[in-house]
Parts: sequence; structure tokens; C-alpha cells
Amino acid sequence: MENEKKVRTDQIRDSDRRVTMDRLTHQYDDMNISSDTNQTRSHSETLKSEKLSTLREMLPHIDDQTLQYHLEIYNGNIDAIVSELVAN
Repeated sequence: MENEKKVRTDQIRDSDRRVTMDRLTHQYDDMNISSDTNQTRSHSETLKSEKLSTLREMLPHIDDQTLQYHLEIYNGNIDAIVSELVAN
């Protein structure tokens, strides 16, 4: 009986410890999101701009709006975009 109580208490402590660690991890992650997100967004915008520039050079007869649309649809995959637009 005493042993069962100890096992149960240990299980509860382990569960509480996991919940606390998860909560603290989420709080820490939330603290770092803003700067990481800004850097990622900036890098992403730079890549998108570079890809748009590359597509302009490869497909000068297609307007920017169409190229930007295809960048979004094909998740920046230039090969897929060129294949799609050349086929049409």
C-alpha cells in the first residue's frame, strides 16, 4: 500500500514536472519569436525579390503580377514556375 502511494506520488510529480517544463519552454520560445520572425521575414523577402528578378530575366514577356502569383503558388520553385509558364 505504502509503495503504491509512493509510485503514484512519483508519477504525479513527473507529470507536473513535464507540464512545467512545457510551459517554460513555450514562454521562452515566445520571448524569442519576435526577433527570429523579423529576421526570417527579412530573409524571405530578400529571397522572394531575388527569385522575382530571376524570373523577370527568364520570362521578360510575363508581367510581375503573374510572376509573383506563381512564386506564391509554387512556393518559390523557379523550375516549376518556368515549366508551367512556358507550357502555357
